[in-house]
Amino acid sequence: MTLRKIFSTVSKFLLVSVFGLSSCIGAVEYGSPYAEYELKGRVTDEDSNPIPGIKVSLEHPSSIYEADTTDVSGEFEFNRVVIFPPGDKMKVFFQDEDGPENGGEFALDSLELDVYQIEDGSHWYKGAFKSDDVEIRLKKKE
Repeated sequence: MTLRKIFSTVSKFLLVSVFGLSSCIGAVEYGSPYAEYELKGRVTDEDSNPIPGIKVSLEHPSSIYEADTTDVSGEFEFNRVVIFPPGDKMKVFFQDEDGPENGGEFALDSLELDVYQIEDGSHWYKGAFKSDDVEIRLKKKE
């Protein structure tokens, strides 16, 4: 057997092994698991007065997802698609970024919320989740 024939046979074997066999094992998929999260609520001070301008964010190990700040009624709404969703709990942070302009300087606070599934998912889409309405009272910084 000549060197050329040996090389040709080995090359064909490698091509069939690498490309042919791998296609039988399964397809390579690209993507990330994701879910939709819905959260709304109201932020007040200790006297139940609404606090505008509070930043609301959902913590996730790989990033922070921010919602708009609270409006003049202290209300917020969070509707986001979250990559690598956290599951049946989420941690939400409430941060005063404008200082005394909204009636005082308020301390950072957070809540760990239970969420429940409102829409089934499939494959990469894990579904839609919602939390009951949130009420939080922030304390003024000391």
